Amino acid sequence: MYDLIVKNSNLLDPKAEEPLSCDIGIASGRIAALGTLSATDGQQVMDAAGCYVVPPLIDAHLHAAPLASLGVPVDAVCLPSGVGAAIDAGSAGSGTAAGLLPHLANMRVHVKAYLNVSATGLASLNGYPENINPRYFQERQIQQLFERFPDRLIGLKIRVGRETVQDMGLEPLIEARQLARKLGVGLMVHGTNPPFGLDEVLDLLDAGDVLTHFLHGHGHTILDADGRVLDAAVKARRRGVLFDVGDAGYHLSFKVAEAALRQGFKPDLIGTDLTVNGLYKRDKSFSLPYVMAKMIRLGLPLKDTIACCTQNPARLMQL
Repeated sequence: MYDLIVKNSNLLDPKAEEPLSCDIGIASGRIAALGTLSATDGQQVMDAAGCYVVPPLIDAHLHAAPLASLGVPVDAVCLPSGVGAAIDAGSAGSGTAAGLLPHLANMRVHVKAYLNVSATGLASLNGYPENINPRYFQERQIQQLFERFPDRLIGLKIRVGRETVQDMGLEPLIEARQLARKLGVGLMVHGTNPPFGLDEVLDLLDAGDVLTHFLHGHGHTILDADGRVLDAAVKARRRGVLFDVGDAGYHLSFKVAEAALRQGFKPDLIGTDLTVNGLYKRDKSFSLPYVMAKMIRLGLPLKDTIACCTQNPARLMQL
């Protein structure tokens, strides 16, 4: 006897080449059987004809309350959208994380986080940008946080847009990279509208690092003057650098995305960059399935779209 039988499903396994048409038997919260099952063997029966069944989705980039003032209530937002896990992209910094990270344990959605190199994280983002001057990196406190929360923190985050870099050039990114290497963790880099070429950013990234907002259309983009994907991006991917959509409405250019996808340059991760500013707003990121639909419409195959929201971020989160 099963607690639930899902009849007539089209099961999308990211590792399989084609969807599997089958019934799914669920017992004690786990998949117990795949195949042709009798409805009489289920306490509840759901007909999934015409629907896809996928593993729990993972949002590779959002901002969670209470880690940031603009963060979203994760359980209320993610669970109705089929999202079972998420990555917080640097909402908290060394000065705020100790009091905020313990709240993640109370969530039903499994959340891991990048720690912002700025001590204040994104606490002031609605008013003014965070301070990424390396002089103020609190290296000792950052190291202590990674020692205290090894199961929650997965890397460092830095934003290198014009508004944060100002006149500091590549120094903040170089110092953040060195700190990440010292800690043995990855680095997530916000790459929208940098004051230098994205090739300079990409040349500093290594395996396990993430360039988020890689399909933005502001200033220096992932395309060269001829509309070709930068050689530095191709080389970075070969090194194992990951590329995240990080939509938020502002960070996804359809023109850039269509050009990149035509050239076979696909995302590894599909993050919403959800905040209260974009939640359930159609001109923003709305929800993870909404952003997935955007990417499918732009030309990303369904199989790749599912992988970007399941196995790829799961590997990054070490689930």
